[in-house]
Amino acid sequence: MKKNFIFLALMQFSFCFGLNFQDVYHNYLGKRAYEKGNFSQAKEKFSQLIVGTDKKDGRANFNLGDSYYKEKDYDKAIAQYNISLLDKDFVSRSFAQQNIGNSYFKQGDLEKAKKAYIEAIKEDPNNYQARLNLEIAQKAQQEQRKQQGKEGSQDNQDKQDGEKKENKEQNQQKNKDKKSSQEDEQKQKQSQEEKNQKKQDKDDKKQDVGKKDKQDDKKENKAQKREAIKKKMADKKIDKILEKEKMLRLKKSKQEGEVPASGKYW
Repeated sequence: MKKNFIFLALMQFSFCFGLNFQDVYHNYLGKRAYEKGNFSQAKEKFSQLIVGTDKKDGRANFNLGDSYYKEKDYDKAIAQYNISLLDKDFVSRSFAQQNIGNSYFKQGDLEKAKKAYIEAIKEDPNNYQARLNLEIAQKAQQEQRKQQGKEGSQDNQDKQDGEKKENKEQNQQKNKDKKSSQEDEQKQKQSQEEKNQKKQDKDDKKQDVGKKDKQDDKKENKAQKREAIKKKMADKKIDKILEKEKMLRLKKSKQEGEVPASGKYW
């Protein structure tokens, strides 16, 4: 009974105002679905309404934009609100601009949201909600910039800390390389010193052997000289003994009247 009453009322309304009943009916069904939260059905009905009109009907595109907005499809919502603004006879232009600002705000584009709110206020200076939303967007943008400044400062600090850490690591690596180079030089120097010492020891050993040989030769020469002296002394003693014996024999021969043989006597 209620549906029949609504149907008759819509027919009477469209007849009185010279409107297309089909357009009025689709608009009614779309609003009803929207109020029940059935935004998918609302989109369908508002889209049918747009097809039935000149496609630039401000009211229908605005309502379709609201349906997209409720489904969080903000890009399509913005597109429909902008189409609604093409209708010069559309009376809710300020609200369309306001909802464009809301869509940008939801997307996090605060600069575009602010511009849309300003346009909404230009369309209707008495649009209090647009003024309030503009203040909220401005405060949110200030907070965003502060946060970005902090993040930028933190990024700079992190960058500086990173550069300090990198420089420290580079210095540590340089010191390590320098220490390693010094150690290598020390090892090479020590190795060279050991080689030089071995060579010196070898040379000293050769010198010691040469000295020993000379000393042995000297000792041998001394021994030979001593032997030669001893032999010479022995020969002298023998000669003295033989001479003495000869004299004794000669003396004895004289006493006995013997004549010694000529030549050397042994």
